[in-house]
Amino acid sequence: MIFLTSGATRVAQKAVTEFAPDAQQPVLTLIWFATAAVFSLGMMQLTGWPTRTGEWIAGVCLGCANLGCLVFLLRALSLLPAVVAFPAFSSLSIVLVSATAFLLWHERHAWRACVGIVMGILSVVLIGLR
Repeated sequence: MIFLTSGATRVAQKAVTEFAPDAQQPVLTLIWFATAAVFSLGMMQLTGWPTRTGEWIAGVCLGCANLGCLVFLLRALSLLPAVVAFPAFSSLSIVLVSATAFLLWHERHAWRACVGIVMGILSVVLIGLR
């Protein structure tokens, strides 16, 4: 199910860059996030979660990071073809998360994971060379 919803989101993001003028993209982003906020508030009301201040702060920080990510992805899609933008976004996201985990939490990766990360970086480079 997560792949289906993720794929549908990617198609919607590409559709926005194809059919909406650049000036309308921030408005559409606001609509997406406002809709998600209303849905999330309803779910929080049903479940009674979150209850601690730290959970609220973490949620707001995650939401802000997600908003920034969407804005930059929409900008990239307006400048690059989707076959370049989406693989680059996905591969480089894994690299950034892995590097952050290593630097902040001292996570160690198996050599196979490191090979996969390097292959992801190389794939972005090769796609860019086409």
